[in-house]
Amino acid sequence: MFRASSLEFRPDGTFLVHTVLEGIGEVRATGTWKYKSAAIELTSHDVVAGAELLKDFPVDGCGTAGHYRFEVNGKRLRLSAIADACTPRRVFLDKTRWAPPGEPNLAPRRTVTRTAFNPAVRLPAAADRAGSWPSFRGPQAAGVADGQQLPDRWNIKTGENILWRTTIPGLGHSSPIVWGNRLS
Repeated sequence: MFRASSLEFRPDGTFLVHTVLEGIGEVRATGTWKYKSAAIELTSHDVVAGAELLKDFPVDGCGTAGHYRFEVNGKRLRLSAIADACTPRRVFLDKTRWAPPGEPNLAPRRTVTRTAFNPAVRLPAAADRAGSWPSFRGPQAAGVADGQQLPDRWNIKTGENILWRTTIPGLGHSSPIVWGNRLS
């Protein structure tokens, strides 16, 4: 169990995910699994109930296998995606902690560190917001960068119009923040 969801890995090599999503309703999905190189490989992902409710959910990568690390701690299971192009399967399974039915599935304990305030230390003055990219999709989350005079083309091999690049691990769910001449 994970919140309102249940997951079964059956001895015959099939799995079943069953959940009730607020505002969507009941969803049941099946597929096959096998243990492979210290991970679980999941193939297929057939929505057997709730398909109409999820018709706008992208399922393009669900014909390919997904690979998940797993940790077993007593009777509890934790799954973390290594690679999975199937968005619905990844949304349901990545970074989840499962417990047997009837046992509480507590979130990991959080620690809060309190630091003392030093009035002598001041934050730098904020830069002008003109030309800044303050959040995901930019100002007002519009995805528009008017008046920025950005390049029309770039070439990674030659470095044309590329100022910097970096590898970011995991899935990309956000964007850099630019304010003045700072990048976060």
